[in-house]
Amino acid sequence: MAAPIQTKSWRVSACSVQGVSHIKTDQPCQDANEWRTRDSLLFGAIADGAGSAKESQRGATLACRTSIELLAKDFPDPEGKTPAELLEPLKKAFTVARETVLAEAKSSNLPIRELSCTLILLVAWPTGVVAAQIGDGAALVLNPGGELKAITRPAQTEYLNETTFITADNALAELQTSILESDVKSVAMFTDGLQMLALKMPDAQPHQPFFAPLVKFMDAQEDDIVRQDQLQKFLTSPRITERADDDLTLLLATLI
Repeated sequence: MAAPIQTKSWRVSACSVQGVSHIKTDQPCQDANEWRTRDSLLFGAIADGAGSAKESQRGATLACRTSIELLAKDFPDPEGKTPAELLEPLKKAFTVARETVLAEAKSSNLPIRELSCTLILLVAWPTGVVAAQIGDGAALVLNPGGELKAITRPAQTEYLNETTFITADNALAELQTSILESDVKSVAMFTDGLQMLALKMPDAQPHQPFFAPLVKFMDAQEDDIVRQDQLQKFLTSPRITERADDDLTLLLATLI
């Protein structure tokens, strides 16, 4: 009798923490994250609320939740699908997330800019990844051979700390999409608070020494609660906060 086929599953940890600068000014964490799994598919969303926008935490949370619920429901089995068929659900998720945030601003009688946020979406499976992004931050993919590469990158802007938010009139025209068809071991997503630590600028190449210990940590720690606690302690440790004072979000996932 043939042995049953073993389906790989995802081990995931994600955390958003209040930045040092926000602690000093008594601002909440304006980052958000959401993730889901469905069979061997991983769905990840992270968002960074605009620091100058009073209700950007609400916008970031709503954008993540709306887009990830839609993706988890509508994304097709990737087997045999064309790149266009795989990217279309992400484009739709961005459109719906943007419309939902705009509707929330209108119903709350708030200027649209008050709910401004960036958004990165990713769907991964054992043999591929698709991702899309508006704004800064990045999504990375690690293959079984140990090669780490950026599948999305921070938006190129004229000025430092300038970015495009999903509430902007031109947001969907600025949508960055990417697809990678190769074996996947792990993925990582992070908001701009970690950019200068996680990427080698100005080319936005992944900084291997930053991620290598995190990959080992995800492989070794099986307990979800312990892993979540350790990730939060890492993001709030002096090693990180002495070099990054913005809100921080990091989503890590590895196939097991």
